[in-house]
Amino acid sequence: MDFDPVLLPPRRDKYVAAGLWQDRTINDELDACVAEVPDKLALTAFQVETGDTRRFTYRELARMADRIA
Repeated sequence: MDFDPVLLPPRRDKYVAAGLWQDRTINDELDACVAEVPDKLALTAFQVETGDTRRFTYRELARMADRIA
């Protein structure tokens, strides 16, 4: 499967016209979710080696992202 990381203007325009691209970063989206539904499940992580499952709310995910940044 080929992946093209460059979003050329015609391709970008197509996504904007379809409502799929809104000039928002993933951080903008995460901040909006934290403001609207902070305790809603955002991510479930499964560790294959141990079989452990961890669940994170938007608030927890944002906290981790802030620590990393």
